[in-house]
Amino acid sequence: MPAPHDLIPGLYRAFNEREIDAVLELMHPDVDWPNAWEGGRVHGRDAVRAYWTRQFQEISGQVEPEAISEEADGSITVEVHQVVHDARSGDLLSDSRVRHRYRFENGLIVEHTDDFDFGAWAKQALGPAAGIPLLTPVFRTLVRRRAAGQLDAFASGG
Repeated sequence: MPAPHDLIPGLYRAFNEREIDAVLELMHPDVDWPNAWEGGRVHGRDAVRAYWTRQFQEISGQVEPEAISEEADGSITVEVHQVVHDARSGDLLSDSRVRHRYRFENGLIVEHTDDFDFGAWAKQALGPAAGIPLLTPVFRTLVRRRAAGQLDAFASGG
């Protein structure tokens, strides 16, 4: 079985080509995966498949790994360039850098987490208004509410 580090390029290639079965084969049957599009987390291969099926109907993302590193705890961190378009109109929704972390057991992904620069995302999502202090809890709450409202409007076709 290949080392986890060696699985990463193929995982992203398969994801970008929407070869979902190939990606799911790299996951533990009870994988814990972020639902970055709708919020929360999904558990298990079937839940990841259902999440991606919904997601790909609305948004089209391409995720290119730029750096892969192994952490002291054995997890794999991947710095990615992620570009997301509206699946129907083709409009650019997001162009960002995201950090993905994978935890493996017995050669399969058991957990995936995302980490991204909130400030950079807020500036892209909100424009110049995001230039005000981003680190205050009140502002983060306002940004999250506005973003959730925009996402809800987008998802409902409004």
